[in-house]
Amino acid sequence: MDYIREILALGIDSVYLGLCYTFYVEQCSAIKRVQNAAVLDLNPELEDIVKTHPDNKIPYVAIRGTVAALGAPITSVNNQNITGTIQKLSVKEHVFARSSAGFWSDQERAIQEVYNSVPFILQASNASVEVLDALRADVLDLETVADHFEPSSSSVFDLVWVFLQVAGNIIWRHGPSHFGHNDTEMVEKAGEKAVRRTFQKGARSHS
Repeated sequence: MDYIREILALGIDSVYLGLCYTFYVEQCSAIKRVQNAAVLDLNPELEDIVKTHPDNKIPYVAIRGTVAALGAPITSVNNQNITGTIQKLSVKEHVFARSSAGFWSDQERAIQEVYNSVPFILQASNASVEVLDALRADVLDLETVADHFEPSSSSVFDLVWVFLQVAGNIIWRHGPSHFGHNDTEMVEKAGEKAVRRTFQKGARSHS
């Protein structure tokens, strides 16, 4: 029986190690391809450059241009003067919770995250490139346009209760202590320069 348990444990460890190694190799390969990505200028010759590659696709490419929405842009919910093409609205709860190690600390919990986007173009000079589904990107570099913290309305008893929990763990309490939530809005603004990196995507140039 002892041998069977050891074999099972070794098999599980081997599978786990294999998955970790596969993920590591994929990430290293992706990082290397990004580092070697071609940086193309937006100009009328861009479409000809794309056509020289198989299936009119460039594996990795970095393109810089000014953001302009194709149609009506997204208007910020916190500032009507700000418009953009990608918007992220998030609500996070701030709690004072006890970890498994027995220490109390400030922790954040995501309550809600909403993404909105519209098709847009990166333009420069007399050429542009369409970005039809920006939310497929693994990383979105957005600018924070609003960040509000709303404290919870705690009574004096609640504050004393939390103090007693922290001071030497005198009192055990199940569950965290809520002390506020954070509302954040992030936007990719229209009219500003941005860099887009694409993978296996055809670039469509407009002269």
